Amino acid sequence: MNKIVLEHYPVSKLPKDVRDRLQGDAPTVRLVIEDDEKSEALSSSPFAFVEKENAVADNLDNLLRRYREHPENFSGKVTVEEAVARIRKLRDEWDDE
Repeated sequence: MNKIVLEHYPVSKLPKDVRDRLQGDAPTVRLVIEDDEKSEALSSSPFAFVEKENAVADNLDNLLRRYREHPENFSGKVTVEEAVARIRKLRDEWDDE
């Protein structure tokens, strides 16, 4: 699978429809582009999206919504210990059910 990661990509270079979804004054973003050939092969997965054309937009909307609601989670300044603590907390939530 091909993957391109661009750190500190200027927001001004993003397509207008993507810029319109961003809120905030950040001059740069982290841009990740992945080839989705494998997602076609995994369409039998129970987690596959029924409407693929809407799935990408919905995922982006969800990510941007989470970014607006909790920008502290996207700071990129998380220690290994903090990350492990978050994962353990999430895991423990599932164990309670």
